Amino acid sequence: MRMKWPGFAAAILVAALLAFAGGYLAGQRPIAGQAQISRMSAPEPVVPTAARQGLIDVNSATAAELADIPGVGPVIAGRIVEYRERGGPLSGPEELLNIKGIGEKALEKMRDYITFGGADENTGG
Repeated sequence: MRMKWPGFAAAILVAALLAFAGGYLAGQRPIAGQAQISRMSAPEPVVPTAARQGLIDVNSATAAELADIPGVGPVIAGRIVEYRERGGPLSGPEELLNIKGIGEKALEKMRDYITFGGADENTGG
């Protein structure tokens, strides 16, 4: 009795490939030479450079530092500096609403990144 090796070998090869493919599709084995893709987590929020160092004092910050605050770009930063130079230190966040281009939504983005230290110094408190 003679065995049919080519057919038997082909059946074994197909079974092995199916087992490998099933494991790969289930995320258990990567294809050789390729990195396994891990489950992605939510990206970390982007924190502006100046904000990583602490709160930004609106009354003493440069235009470049102010532009680093969420909701503020270079144009608005320039307007804040100009407003501050004309009228003195800002007394608090709500005063920013007097500056063209800063509305309620922009102010909400800014709140967690700003302080008004110069106003406290000038008012004695």
